[in-house]
Amino acid sequence: MQISSNRILHEGRFLETIESTVIMGNDPYETPIRYEWVRRANNTRAVVMPCVWVNPDDNKDVRLVITHESRVPLGDKEWGFPAGLQDKSNESPADTAKREVKEETGLDVVEVFAESPWIYSSSGLTNECVKMVYCMVTGYISNNHQEEYEEISTFLYNREEVASLLRQEHLFGAKAWIIMTQFASTGTII
Repeated sequence: MQISSNRILHEGRFLETIESTVIMGNDPYETPIRYEWVRRANNTRAVVMPCVWVNPDDNKDVRLVITHESRVPLGDKEWGFPAGLQDKSNESPADTAKREVKEETGLDVVEVFAESPWIYSSSGLTNECVKMVYCMVTGYISNNHQEEYEEISTFLYNREEVASLLRQEHLFGAKAWIIMTQFASTGTII
């Protein structure tokens, strides 16, 4: 595949639509095709935070932090995890995780215990990549730090509650569904 040109078709506040002229295969005489795709404005990267909360009074009481958030493209709420965009190009994924977890849930990150590489979930549509930052959190749920356009409810669910949620017909983020299934099965997120 050779991309001979990219042209911005639309620039919005959050997204840009791009048209690429592409030659598939190795034949330079092959007829180019036009391919449309979207990217976040300024190619901003996202971080998703699967978090566990451990009861300070009973360290065997481990719960998964799950969000239920309004998502405009779905026209509904999606079950998932805290997530957000890096504010600056020099902000580390761990710093993004700490900031976004606090903003969206009111909880405090006390440990980052793993990070994924940059991963893609819909590469036929977008170049958006995310990094999974696995965290341990403490504190109490609060929505006092959410931005005005965010509608996020936060829950601390044990294994049985997560398993029950997964058996219901809900909208789940792909990454969240995989990790929730693992947590329901094993009690761990990684």
